[in-house]
Amino acid sequence: MNFKGINFFNIKKTKTAVFIFLLCLIASPASLIAQEKVAVTIQQNDISVIEALQEIERQTKMFVAYNESQLKNQPNLDLNISNRPLEEVLNRILQGTGFTWQVKDNYIVIVPGQQVSRRQISGTIIDELGQPVIGANIIEKGTSNGTVSDLDGNFSLTVDENAVLLVSYIGYLSQEIHTAGRNRLSIILVEDLKTLEEVVVIGYGSVKRRDITTAVSSISTESIDERPIISAAQAIQGKAAGVNVYQPSGTPGGDMANGVVLITTKQATAGAKVTAHIQYGASRVANQIESLNAAQYKELMDELRPGAIPEGTTDRTDWFKEVYGTGIIQNYQLQLADGNERIRYFVSGGYLDEKGVLSAAFFRRFNLRSNVESQLRNWLHMGLNLAYSDNTRNGVTTGLGSNRGGVVLSVVNLPTAATVKDEATGLYNRLFFGQNITNPVEALENGKNNRNNENRLIASANATITFMPDLTLRTSFTLDRRNGKSTGFTPPVHGTDRDDWGAAWDTRSMNQLLVFDNVLNYKKTFADKHNVEGMAGTSWTDSEWSQSYINGSHYKDGSIKTLNAANKIAWDNTGSNASHWGILSGFGRASYNYDSKYLFTFNMRADGSSKLHPDHRWGIFPSFSAAWRISSENFMQDFEWLDDMKIRGGWGQTGNQSGVGDFAYLQRYNITRQAWFEEGKTDAVPLISQANLRTPDLTWETTSQTNIGLDATLFRDRLTIAMDYYYKYTSDMLMFVSLPSGAAAANQIVRNEGEMENRGFEFSANSRNLTGSFRWDTDFNISFNRNKLKKLALQQIYYDAETTDALRLIRVVRNEPGRPLGGFYGYISDGVDPETGELMY
Repeated sequence: MNFKGINFFNIKKTKTAVFIFLLCLIASPASLIAQEKVAVTIQQNDISVIEALQEIERQTKMFVAYNESQLKNQPNLDLNISNRPLEEVLNRILQGTGFTWQVKDNYIVIVPGQQVSRRQISGTIIDELGQPVIGANIIEKGTSNGTVSDLDGNFSLTVDENAVLLVSYIGYLSQEIHTAGRNRLSIILVEDLKTLEEVVVIGYGSVKRRDITTAVSSISTESIDERPIISAAQAIQGKAAGVNVYQPSGTPGGDMANGVVLITTKQATAGAKVTAHIQYGASRVANQIESLNAAQYKELMDELRPGAIPEGTTDRTDWFKEVYGTGIIQNYQLQLADGNERIRYFVSGGYLDEKGVLSAAFFRRFNLRSNVESQLRNWLHMGLNLAYSDNTRNGVTTGLGSNRGGVVLSVVNLPTAATVKDEATGLYNRLFFGQNITNPVEALENGKNNRNNENRLIASANATITFMPDLTLRTSFTLDRRNGKSTGFTPPVHGTDRDDWGAAWDTRSMNQLLVFDNVLNYKKTFADKHNVEGMAGTSWTDSEWSQSYINGSHYKDGSIKTLNAANKIAWDNTGSNASHWGILSGFGRASYNYDSKYLFTFNMRADGSSKLHPDHRWGIFPSFSAAWRISSENFMQDFEWLDDMKIRGGWGQTGNQSGVGDFAYLQRYNITRQAWFEEGKTDAVPLISQANLRTPDLTWETTSQTNIGLDATLFRDRLTIAMDYYYKYTSDMLMFVSLPSGAAAANQIVRNEGEMENRGFEFSANSRNLTGSFRWDTDFNISFNRNKLKKLALQQIYYDAETTDALRLIRVVRNEPGRPLGGFYGYISDGVDPETGELMY
């Protein structure tokens, strides 16, 4: 047994009790009186009992003896003691611990308090509906003495005479029950209405959900832990109203003007914890699109190209079965966490392997993440976060034009009377009764040779300085570095209808992002009801990107797939690229709420982007929002089914500078290599030509938004709903404008070209249907959005979306003022002429 402070004693464990007893016995009142003149000052929050005793030892120069194993698990204290007598300070520190103290000369000994008589108590635990709570925990406070309730909610426990019971159960609020003078207890547990107290992360800070004045959706890990997801994008799919997640590649696997997604990762926690997560699953295409059979396909083609398909063709190939199969996902993750009041750490690692429903598609990822947090001083907290991932996938071309279809649409478009391979040559079929459609089986076979690999390191260090309890400064520096490599190979194929010499490519890129943030936060409550918060900060971002690429062709065969086996290296398709941009921001926020009933928030930020012209690169974006918690008003107190209701509204502006290139406002040039191997061009140098027209007035695209919303929780947190109506008007839209041929040396310019409006309604509902051992939650959300292009300055019509890659320049999307963005444009049929069978327009 180790007695801190008197380490020169060597006492056997069996004699410890005698030693303590003798010290207590010889302690005299005179010695206590002598110590009353000793004063102690301890002003520190979240201090352990042992640390407080060590501080007494330091200030008084006395030896303090205690059993560390008995005191180390005592709750931490918040002490605000200034120049108080030693006796008073010791009593304050040991209050509620079950220990007392004795003093003799220059020694202070911490000993167990006087034993009291024990008795048995019993009781019943039920919920608000009168149903017994099975398995509730009942613990005698300050001890490990406890029990659980039985099938009828009953319990019994032997406790001290004046014991306090701690009663808890998942999903219910914990209670402290004083037992003095009571032998039989009836305890009613109340459901934990924690939704309103949930802390939501917002830009450069956090706030309780009940005090939010704007539209915010949050998704916790609890709602996604059991889903077979491999990315954050998949995690939010369908979980928040108004958020659309696109995965254009179709294989396994985004500025503030349209909203911001904030992702917070798991952090280190105190207390040892080891978690293993193993997941194995299978997936198949649920709804197969039915294709035309051979007879139906011939009937259709006879209308378009009579005689293209011979008589008597029958079904020979089920293209769906040839292409699609069963996808398999394996996910193995291990997490370790531990720490104490001074330092905490978290480490996780894992491996994910997904085989797609397309036979050649796959995704593999190794990941490692760690964070460490340390309270170095009472006023200084530091943290370090590291995350590394290495993922590999292949590049299967799932879509091209609507007629060729890539792998996916060709399954539907191909005639079932055709075969995968030409029976005469043994080569993959490419012409199907005159239809130029991708052979999906050949595409998948070639796709097996493609690899897209990326390894990514994210390292972040942060420090929080607490000047006073209400004023903190957080500074952080983040490095995000990504290295990518994309390789591919298409084997040579020769036949009467083809002469493919094979091709290969190798593209490598590096992207480095540096972010330096400094945020000062102030939070203060006056007279218990006036809550004031202020935030001010700066942010600096610097991004560098580089790329090198090489392409080769003319392979002897497909046995060696690397570029050194190519006879031709593309002299006009090999080179390198690089780019660089930065942004500097200043921002601030001020908020006030009265008793969480009337809430007001004002934000202001200024952003300067290197992508925009120096005379116009700074944008100022203010916003204001307010909320009224109507459920807190006296006239709403009779609505017992209503837990909380808040009406909110706001207006604000956001800026966008993405999508226009890193040197958008500058005059740029094209470099065209010359064929140095041609006669007379041995010493030729590249040609330089103007690529664009410079834009000296290029500035921020700005979106102004007004929204009105309502948040409500009902039926004791069983149902949560949120509704929002919004109106957005975007001006100075950043667009690429085509110029008439011959109007200038270049045919394109980037400028602030148009204006557009969006309006819509979003609704979400979350219900807790069943709680307890069996849990059933339901989430529902729906969104409606309507947009209209209001104005275009130079180019009045923008065409897009070709219906087929065989018929060029026939485009069905026409963007022009007065119409929705991305709307289809074409003839509307009046039906079929019954006499001719032709469509009527």
